[in-house]
Amino acid sequence: MKLNDIKVIPYKIFFKTPLQTSQRIYKYRSGFIVKLSANGINGFGEAAPLTGFSTESEKECLSALISVAKTIKGIDVDAKLLDIIRDLLKEIPSACFAMETAILDILSKMNKTVMAFYINKSTCSFVKVNMLYHKGFELQSGVEVVKLKIGSNTLLEDIDFVKNITMSLRPTVKLRLDVNGAWNLNTALEACDLLSSYNIDYLEQPLSRDKIHQISELRKNTTIPIAADESLTDIISAQNLIDAGATDVFVIKPMVSGGFKNTKEIIELAADHGIRSVITSMMESYIGRMALLHLSCAYQITEACGFMTGSLFDDDQQNIPFQENGRMYIGEIPGLGIEYREA
Repeated sequence: MKLNDIKVIPYKIFFKTPLQTSQRIYKYRSGFIVKLSANGINGFGEAAPLTGFSTESEKECLSALISVAKTIKGIDVDAKLLDIIRDLLKEIPSACFAMETAILDILSKMNKTVMAFYINKSTCSFVKVNMLYHKGFELQSGVEVVKLKIGSNTLLEDIDFVKNITMSLRPTVKLRLDVNGAWNLNTALEACDLLSSYNIDYLEQPLSRDKIHQISELRKNTTIPIAADESLTDIISAQNLIDAGATDVFVIKPMVSGGFKNTKEIIELAADHGIRSVITSMMESYIGRMALLHLSCAYQITEACGFMTGSLFDDDQQNIPFQENGRMYIGEIPGLGIEYREA
């Protein structure tokens, strides 16, 4: 079965309320939906690089997608095509993730099976999820982990914020505090001291991505687990973090790490060194979120993952992926499990 049609469709979806990190304010998400067709079977993927996280721009991503589309049109859709894509797009991870997803969508539909099961016969059927705190936040039943964005205010203001949120939640709910690299070492050390009595699951990217040795120093001086996000971009950076003793948790963004194969390698490396792996989105649309769900199930992620974000958008299929009692389920529909709504 040969690829006979390829489309690259730009999209833009707005947040209901602008999303603020310690470094930037995001008003919308934009990127590209990739649609591959082979004898009437469609496969979908999403490429959505994000300023502050991705190494490539949207312009570079689009250029790469268009170039690769010309190269692979007419090629048989099989496992070899995945290897071709990975080689052609190794420098543009978001584009690689989109193409991998679309190809796997077609292959699993051809085999009349759910994508996660196509990738791994021993797949899980669901993944636990955390919730990102935002305006209008309501903790959903079964969710045991809440993520807070901090670092854009003073340290004392952040501590008060954490205290107030803690008081509004069940005592068993854990907090993930995401600093997005805003602190210096002294501030981080003080913060860890002030936060030590709270139910903190981990402190995410407390220092700048290039301050790995300082992050290691912080980790030695706190009992709060330290998670790497922006510092983790690929298998090389993962090994560097391990060598420096700078992390307890890998927060893996497949849109940054380059898709399914690269993410699997990072997860396996983490497991070999007793490091927890969490899969999280970069606020992708429902296409990207569904891909993350299948990836997480296929690679048997047991941590609460971060792609319960559809409700943050004005116009997105918010019920995808299906979520119930703190879990997201892959369902039983072959392939990715959804079709893209073309305008």
